[in-house]
Amino acid sequence: MKFKSKLLCGLFAAAIFSPVSAADFPTKPIRLIVPYSPGGASDVTMRALSVEMAKSIGQPVVVENRPGAGGTIGSQEAARATPDGYTLLAANNGTHIVNPLIFDDLPYDAVKDFTPISLVAQTPLFIALNPGLGITTFGEFISYAKANPGKVTFASPGNAHTLAIEYLGLLSDVDFLVVRYKGPGQALTDTMGGHVDAVIDTGIAVLPQAQAGKVNLVAITSLERSETHPDLPAVAETYPGYEAVGTQVLFAGGQIPDTVAGKLTNEVLKAMDAPAVRKTIIDGSGMPVGGDAEAARKWLADNTALWTSVLEKTNAVLE
Repeated sequence: MKFKSKLLCGLFAAAIFSPVSAADFPTKPIRLIVPYSPGGASDVTMRALSVEMAKSIGQPVVVENRPGAGGTIGSQEAARATPDGYTLLAANNGTHIVNPLIFDDLPYDAVKDFTPISLVAQTPLFIALNPGLGITTFGEFISYAKANPGKVTFASPGNAHTLAIEYLGLLSDVDFLVVRYKGPGQALTDTMGGHVDAVIDTGIAVLPQAQAGKVNLVAITSLERSETHPDLPAVAETYPGYEAVGTQVLFAGGQIPDTVAGKLTNEVLKAMDAPAVRKTIIDGSGMPVGGDAEAARKWLADNTALWTSVLEKTNAVLE
């Protein structure tokens, strides 16, 4: 009897302290770390997504902003979280493609420290010109740049933008003079003022100025034309395969169980179908894409290879 009592107590204790099964997941709130300040595209998208996910899973999905060091601080926090699926990271090109390229001492491994969950959205860049150039088409712009090698100035408000410009120069055999800025505001202002010839940036920054006639839009960097701007040609129509888009991706912190990862993927994709989420992304000049864990894993591998190659073949300066 004494042996049986101890055995029963042991089984009871094991039941209490054993990990929750995937079927029961989640049993508490989920943290969704956004490694940038409130109000940005990633933050706005993830807040809309978190609302829809919470409705389905029956637990709060709490967005936490952890900005700093180009997304490194928030990404590191997610990487060090308990690998149980209760900490998600709103990752993107910056956190998982560019940062590993430019930081030798990055405090996380973009592959080993995370579990891919889902693709969420893509944000294309727009190429806009100073109206004073008198150029209104992408073909004319490239011809002008070829006729003036090393003289056409191209404003870049960030590392991903610089890589996009260098990639375009690589495919078109054009030597652009990249002018780096610390953000979109001054880059756009200098383009409108004629201090630089062109700028590449998101629709949120560029489109209002284009609608006001202060810059001329000539191309979009998505692989195909945008549904919201069908008359604007994609660079890929001239240079097949060219694509330079910001991608929002959800990762879980750590290597979590496959069953838990699968459930998270299903919940994210379900939330992605909600009209409110799709509208939020489109209103932010993005494109809802969705995509399971394998799509997220492929995105990371393909883009790491692409942008590493671009960096090696050009004189791109990242910082």
